[in-house]
Amino acid sequence: MSQKIFKTCIVFVLICCCSSLSFSQDKNIGIKKGEGKQYNEELLVQTDRDIYIAGEKVFLKIFKLNGLTRTPGNISKVVYVDILDFFNNPVVQLKIGVNGVSGSGELLLPDTLRTGNYLIRSCTRWMQNFTSDLFSYKRISVINPFENVNKIKLQVTGQQPDSVAFYPESGSLVSGIETVVGYKSFSADGNPVSLKGIITGSNNDTLCSVNSDVTGTGSFLIKPSGTGRIFLVIEESKGSIKRFPLPNVKESGISFSVTSETDSFKIDIRESEHFSESIKRLYLVYSTALITIFKKEIKEEKEMFLNKDTLPSGFAGIMIVDDNGKPLARRWVYNEKKSDIKYDIRLQSQVYSTREKIKIDITANGQTGDAVKSDLMVSVVRSFTVDKTNCTNMPGYRQFPALASINTDRGHFNINDYLICFSDGEGTQEADKAGSDELPDFLPELGNQIVSGTIRYRTTGDPLSKENLILSFVGKAARCSFGRTDENGCFNFVVNESGIREIVIQPLSPVLTDYYVELDNPFPEAYSKYSPAPFYPDSSRLDEINSAIISMQVKNIYEPFMKTGPSRVKTHNEPDFYGIPVDTILMTTFIELSSLKEIVKEIVPGVSINRENGESTIKIVDETTNLPFDSTPLVLVDGVPINDLDKILSINPKAIERIEVLKGRYLISDIIIEGIVHFITKKGNLSAVEFDKSVFRQEFEALQPVYKYSYPDYSVDTLKNSRIPDFRNTLYWNPDIITDEAGKAVVEFYTSDETGDYTIIVEGMTSDGRTGKTEKSFNVKSN
Repeated sequence: MSQKIFKTCIVFVLICCCSSLSFSQDKNIGIKKGEGKQYNEELLVQTDRDIYIAGEKVFLKIFKLNGLTRTPGNISKVVYVDILDFFNNPVVQLKIGVNGVSGSGELLLPDTLRTGNYLIRSCTRWMQNFTSDLFSYKRISVINPFENVNKIKLQVTGQQPDSVAFYPESGSLVSGIETVVGYKSFSADGNPVSLKGIITGSNNDTLCSVNSDVTGTGSFLIKPSGTGRIFLVIEESKGSIKRFPLPNVKESGISFSVTSETDSFKIDIRESEHFSESIKRLYLVYSTALITIFKKEIKEEKEMFLNKDTLPSGFAGIMIVDDNGKPLARRWVYNEKKSDIKYDIRLQSQVYSTREKIKIDITANGQTGDAVKSDLMVSVVRSFTVDKTNCTNMPGYRQFPALASINTDRGHFNINDYLICFSDGEGTQEADKAGSDELPDFLPELGNQIVSGTIRYRTTGDPLSKENLILSFVGKAARCSFGRTDENGCFNFVVNESGIREIVIQPLSPVLTDYYVELDNPFPEAYSKYSPAPFYPDSSRLDEINSAIISMQVKNIYEPFMKTGPSRVKTHNEPDFYGIPVDTILMTTFIELSSLKEIVKEIVPGVSINRENGESTIKIVDETTNLPFDSTPLVLVDGVPINDLDKILSINPKAIERIEVLKGRYLISDIIIEGIVHFITKKGNLSAVEFDKSVFRQEFEALQPVYKYSYPDYSVDTLKNSRIPDFRNTLYWNPDIITDEAGKAVVEFYTSDETGDYTIIVEGMTSDGRTGKTEKSFNVKSN
């Protein structure tokens, strides 16, 4: 199957999956051209906590959602996760398998990371067809105790802003129209600073006063008269003043304001005098990231109400457009869910002693009190590691990088207040590549991971077009995938492996030589234009931070002796790609022979070795006809095809563990293989044969293995009285808890040797997309 046909089939599957989910609210709405390919996925990423010590592990749980309905989806099976530093460079990357609607994994933070904030970015391959603003972003903070203290940023009070960014609510200031203006202020080095000042007109008249929160974010209401310049004026300590100009005031235009009421969005539309004379029709458009929900003509209305219950939850853009579809005013809003679930966490006590058992009873209820079944994660961590200013701790919304990159005072701003400052979010609606008539660049991984790349001739650079290729993993099991290049030498393989493996990619035909392979990078290369805000350690909690640093170091030293932590879940042993062999010859059951050639001749039935034109050849007798096949069989060593039989026959027979033989035709697509002989060595790492260095062979990071987490058990006195110290900043982590039909689940674990305040975090989702998050604290004291 060609690459184009393959892509077309997958796109057709997606259109079928999402066509029933497209909807409209009036006759003006229709599915736009190419909108069937606008099916998008959404990820909700949860971590065990927000603040870490360099060298610790970050535990992750990822929910995969249908981007149209925001309910659990099950299209892509692989999520790509990386941690971005302040310069948007990936410092850690991993691939997590998500076979159902959620998956989990872990990231090891390098101990060389600088103290600061970092973004955990997650996406699927299909999501890479759209703008990176639709990826999922979660902010974490990292403290490096070995870093020079002079490099750690501390928040400076009383610092004056060097620059201020202004954001009129619907995009512009218009003369005679009252408008809310959001702003963010920064120091000379780009860090947010608070400000206090006044807004003045062109005649130096005071229009209003401004006073930001501690992060330098705020808003004010002004009504410009005329088109004169407006300034923010700040008085410095020495009596001098700083003036920051606001955006230019338009003489004519339109704007609107949005008020988020209990059941609806109230939209106040304001036009300047004579504005409507130049425009025939105006429309109010409500769009999610990729789909227009409705488009309604604005006639005489100055106030419009949008019922929240009839709108999809999550982020959406509200725009006023002319009859040509040109946006005249726009802003983002967030329709918060009403029907979220509530988790009730019950403890037997609020105070526990060290190494004491804790039992948590969890009950999940809907807003009406009905019990619900949900998929959730439970994390128990040191309380100071939970950041209350982190916007990405708010459950149930798309994790835009603009929100993941800032600190806000939640008492001062709600999410719709802050979205005034998200004026450049229009790219999320205009920069999607999959929405065009062209086939998408990135295929969704419907079953397993896709390995793609290009193969070319080394001397000319021309592609190996329309050639059969084979991808194999080095090991005792034969894991081979077959594919065919297109006219450009591009290929796709679907593989089902985990962990760090060695792969070999080569043409199936032995006559094709002198080529090179370039694998595609499955991680997104387009990085966000946002950078996380600086991290300021809380100086009032230095004792807790120092305690956490010591706990991390002690844990790393003694963890090997505790026999706890993540352990790889054993998966069922998949058979070799060729299935069950006809013959399996174990070397231990036979006397030792002097050469591999003699072993094949004497003890491998139906296989013969001859010499032709000075080279050794091998033949297999067809088990159905008892006649030799015309073609040579596929010969493998440790799962990898080797075309030079003389190299195989030179292997020391003592290195061979077993030989497997398939005495029949193996058919895949248009490929016919007449028999298979597989030599498996005792080491299983292909070291027993001299490997052709011109063949593409390299280390490959497949999906992260599935882990099961275990923790110290102090139910026995000998264990409880053990002198091995137990210091854990994350007391407990379980990403795979399912409440029963009664909405209940039970969690049990033991406290450590570390006293102090701890927080239980329960966060999850139901099958219909309802989300919830609850936290509860307790204290541990010494015995």
